[in-house]
Amino acid sequence: MTIHVVRHGQTEANRDGRWLGHSDSPLTDRGAAQSYAFADALAGLLPDVAAVELQCSHLRRARRTAALIAERLSLELGRCRVSPLLAEHAFGQWEGLTEAEIEARIPGEQAAGILPIVISLLVMAGVAWRLEQRHRVLRSRRGGLAITMIERIAMSPELYQMGRTGKERRALTERGETLRKDAVARRSRTASLQAILQAGTAIAGLAVLWSASQTGVAPGTVAASLAVLALLVLPLQNLATAWDRYCAWRVARGKAQNLFNEEIVKRRTDSRKQAVEVQICGAIAGRPVEQTFTKGGISNLDDDHAVQIARHLAGLDRSASLTVTFDGADAQPKTAFIGDGYVGLQGSLRRSVTLLCRKRPTDQKIKETLDAYGLGYLLERDRGLDTRIAESGRNLNAEETLRLDLARAELGKVYLLVVASIRWHAVSDGDWLLELFRNRSGATVIVTSPATNLQKRVA
Repeated sequence: MTIHVVRHGQTEANRDGRWLGHSDSPLTDRGAAQSYAFADALAGLLPDVAAVELQCSHLRRARRTAALIAERLSLELGRCRVSPLLAEHAFGQWEGLTEAEIEARIPGEQAAGILPIVISLLVMAGVAWRLEQRHRVLRSRRGGLAITMIERIAMSPELYQMGRTGKERRALTERGETLRKDAVARRSRTASLQAILQAGTAIAGLAVLWSASQTGVAPGTVAASLAVLALLVLPLQNLATAWDRYCAWRVARGKAQNLFNEEIVKRRTDSRKQAVEVQICGAIAGRPVEQTFTKGGISNLDDDHAVQIARHLAGLDRSASLTVTFDGADAQPKTAFIGDGYVGLQGSLRRSVTLLCRKRPTDQKIKETLDAYGLGYLLERDRGLDTRIAESGRNLNAEETLRLDLARAELGKVYLLVVASIRWHAVSDGDWLLELFRNRSGATVIVTSPATNLQKRVA
């Protein structure tokens, strides 16, 4: 069985742009012509026109279209079956109105479902604007707690000896509880954003149903309106989560940007082994500072603020009141700084002693250098250069880490060595070690008092 479906011809309401459902309107001349045209097309498609059965709704425009088709096909109009089930759905108070008349007479109906959504988005914006601050506080406290724990773990035996273990543990517990509350508050704010949107969606659905009940809109139209509302809200469901992650990203980006914006110490790029003459002048803590350190020599830095000056010479600190030049230029040469603590990453002995090297030397060169600084016995262990060195050299004593620092500086081919370390007190032959380093590397060496009793010397 073949079914051909045809819409009624143009009506006067169609021509005027009016909504037409159960209301009726007569066909125009154009509508009648359209009915005849369809009948002619149908005659060319059907092998047996006499077997055609017509069906139409009870509305006058549909019955008139069917009558014109029957007339053109020479069919008996009495054979046309009329059924209300084929009628178009009603449009309630919109029946017979144009778009302009609907907007003028019922201005709020079309916005019934949109207004609650807009209001909920505005409320979300008001709640969300402080979410970034929540992330900032949470990140700061989390980082502070992690640093505090790392510091306490490293000195836990000493804290226990001082009887502070319980107190420190309670302090960490309190900070952890504060951090937990901050995390819950951030998550609650994110959840509240989602709840606001869900509440706005529910109110919008109720507004659509109420508006439909007042205007007599057909159930099919109401269902379609609710479906459109769902499609509108669906992309917004993840808005709260997206905003939460965006705020976290902004805070992390700000931290990274601060690091990138820090002043970069310019390094000399020439590959020649060349010592430098170092000059510093200015003032620190209101006291004038002016000193010259001889190129290729071992110089003693004797000042109440020797450690601070040493860090400026090494390029670790910067101050507008102090000016440091190297052979008359501002560019910092390749420098090694030996401070109170040993700077080393967990890994092999080979890795630890070559951290300053752009290109790792041969194992033979590394072994020869370690042996020169009295560390050959470390190579006699089972794993040799693969011997594991703990982070910060925790499995080595102070003298071993100091000798390892000197070997690293030589292998790294530094032009300037600055020493401001209390570890020199653990070394009985510190003067000899500095002479050895100066002779093997040719670098300029600056040592703070009272780490050594060396007087300023010229190579």
